[in-house]
Amino acid sequence: MGQNGTYDIVMWGASQVGKTTALAAYVCKYRPDWIDDDDQSRNTKQDLLAVWNVLEANRLALATARVAYYPLKHAKSDRIIRFRDMLGGHARDLVREELDTLANADAVMLFVAWPGERDVDQLIAAGNALAMAPRRKVALVVTKCETHLRPDELAGLTGSDTQRASRLRGLPYRFQELLAAVGEAWFPVSVFGYRDDAQPAHYRDEFGRIVPWGINPVNVNLPFDHIIMDVV
Repeated sequence: MGQNGTYDIVMWGASQVGKTTALAAYVCKYRPDWIDDDDQSRNTKQDLLAVWNVLEANRLALATARVAYYPLKHAKSDRIIRFRDMLGGHARDLVREELDTLANADAVMLFVAWPGERDVDQLIAAGNALAMAPRRKVALVVTKCETHLRPDELAGLTGSDTQRASRLRGLPYRFQELLAAVGEAWFPVSVFGYRDDAQPAHYRDEFGRIVPWGINPVNVNLPFDHIIMDVV
């Protein structure tokens, strides 16, 4: 249990994997009904709306420049659910402050992108968290799925275990090992989602960066709902 009875959730992952934008999409797009409307929650919503509005305006959100806490009051339990957004560069480098925070957390959300770019850094970062906090409640969030999967393929990954297994064949072995390590607690998501023509809701600018365009998040609520479902 965190300080003063908070329920502390560490969002752990390499840089630019989508931790902050996923939380902003969850709170501002899905508007979960467990969030109470107290002062802390309103302040957090305001901070996350600033991120969400940037995405909806088809602009890139700024990278996380410092550790940030996002407290939200749970309406039924009255507990404070506190999400901690880390500096992504610390996830691989075993920074002592981050490891101590991880050890004291109630739960951890591991963020990795669908295999394709910077796989080694992301898998090392996730492996560090599993090694240092093996008994914490875990949700593995697999982001940026729209870049590699069609909408029907992404939908298939939220189906039965048989459907999942058939669609994971051919993926890198280390990625499959990571999925096996968390059991069923992994969730393929897309913060940007797809346009009406089933194409990814983004484009690449002149610098090769992926820029949102008409975003429509898919599955983003699933890992967050999972990680807090036992909070009482």
